[in-house]
Order: sequence, then structure tokens, then C-alpha cells
Amino acid sequence: MSRRSWTPEEDALLLASIGHATAKSVAEKLNRTEQSVYKRARKLGTPFDGGRRRTEPRHPSHVEVRDGLILVTANNTGRKHVFSYSPALLEQLQGKAWWEDSRGYLVRQEHNYKARPRQTKTFFAFHLVLPKKAGLDVDHINRDPRDNRRENLRYLPHAHNSFNCGLKKNNRSGVTGVAWDRRRGKWRARIMVSGCDIFLGYFDSRDDAIAARKKAEMRYFPGVRLCGGEQVG
Repeated sequence: MSRRSWTPEEDALLLASIGHATAKSVAEKLNRTEQSVYKRARKLGTPFDGGRRRTEPRHPSHVEVRDGLILVTANNTGRKHVFSYSPALLEQLQGKAWWEDSRGYLVRQEHNYKARPRQTKTFFAFHLVLPKKAGLDVDHINRDPRDNRRENLRYLPHAHNSFNCGLKKNNRSGVTGVAWDRRRGKWRARIMVSGCDIFLGYFDSRDDAIAARKKAEMRYFPGVRLCGGEQVG
């Protein structure tokens, strides 16, 4: 069976549908297969997005320099992310669409529309300040993901990075890893190390549970400086 050539009218309908309709609906309108719709869109230089809403706005983010700092405005939230100024870093941040992910980090994405399924790579802005290192995470010392100044970033093993986290909203003790066990009527102490939840015991008093937690911190995370300047061990 011979292949049916694409007409100018079909090309126009296809181009007008990109970003607004699914490949399936376009294929039905044109009496073609979805595969042929994807292939034709790539050939026209406008890869078909499947009608899905883009999570990254196309326009570059607003970047400004103020008081020796670089301020980058996230496209989706309008919040400003702070970086220590350097000409090289400013050049890397400008002209790109940055947005804030669900954890508050500034990121951008690059899409490979030619791959099937489509491939997407996510880049974190803080890696422009501290590049990736095998086996290490980049930790925000003050736990503010929008503060990307060099003095607020450091390399930590993953277990140490996860240790420097804030209190959960339902925490009643004021100390991470210490919680009230209503069923037992005692305070429970625990600590997470390399993905393993280590139980430290039940205690009648909150102070004893906190002391057990602090002792475990000194054992498993010696020398780690937490938010606020407190250092373990």
C-alpha cells in the first residue's frame, strides 16, 4: 500500500493543534495513525507535545543583580532565588526559563523531543554553584532552598544531608526524632541513618528521650553543623 502524502492543509491543521490537542485526536481528524502524526511534526521542526501543558514556561526568567547578589525570579511562583554574584554565574543563569519545583528548588528542564518516549533532563540551579560529586549531596545549611549563596551550600553524604532537615508540622517535642507515643503513654526516640530507621527507646520524660536522640546524633553524625550554627559532637 502506497503512503499518502501530506497536504499543505493537513500540515496547517497539525501545526495549529500542537500544544492544544492530543496526537490521537489529530490523527482521527486527518484519518492517519498517531505514529505518522508524531513523525510529520518532527519533520516540520515542531515536535508534537501531545497536548500536555508545559510545566516550564518558555520565556526566560527575570534575573537582576542587587547588592552583590544575583536574584532569579521563578517563572511559576514569582519568588526570588538568591546567588552570590560572579560574572560567570550570571551568564549561566540568564536567558533560561527557571521554575520552582515542589520542594522549593530552582530548576530548569531540557527536553529531547526526538526520543520516544520523550526524554527530559532536570537541572538544579545550585549545581551551578557546587557541581555534582559522586556519593555526595549539596546541602542548604539554613534549610532555605531559595538561598543558593556559596556560604550556604556544602557537600554532605546523603545520610548527613537528610539529617539536616526541619521539624515536621505535627512534631510536639520540638526535637526531630522525638515524639509522643499516645498508645504507650511514653516519649519515643528514633533516628534515621542511611535510610534505616533506628529505634532508640521509650522514655517516661521528654528530656530523657531528647538526651537519647542527641547521643545518637553524636554517634552517627559527628561534626555535622546544623541550621542555626549548632554542631553535632
